[in-house]
Amino acid sequence: MPPLEAALQALETAQAQLMAAYPGDFARLETLGQIRAEAMKNLLQLTDHSAWSPDQLARLKRVHLGGILAVQRISAERQFLCEELSLLNQQSQVVSGYRNGSQPV
Repeated sequence: MPPLEAALQALETAQAQLMAAYPGDFARLETLGQIRAEAMKNLLQLTDHSAWSPDQLARLKRVHLGGILAVQRISAERQFLCEELSLLNQQSQVVSGYRNGSQPV
């Protein structure tokens, strides 16, 4: 298999693993993101010495768009978790206020 094709397949595999991961598992996402970044770096090192076929360019574009989608999924999950934490904090303040006999904030 030509090196460019092997590198592209490695990137596609890393991208698929990243997309399959739960967006709230930030530690796993970090690891998979680093694997994807390394695969992208390896692919980019071959770009000056290889000719890209139209199929390979289309596959690279899909990986790129998938990367954008992955970032959006992670951002949405982070926003959701921040909102949940804020709600839990508000609820704990209310409960704490009732326990202390004071009015809720």
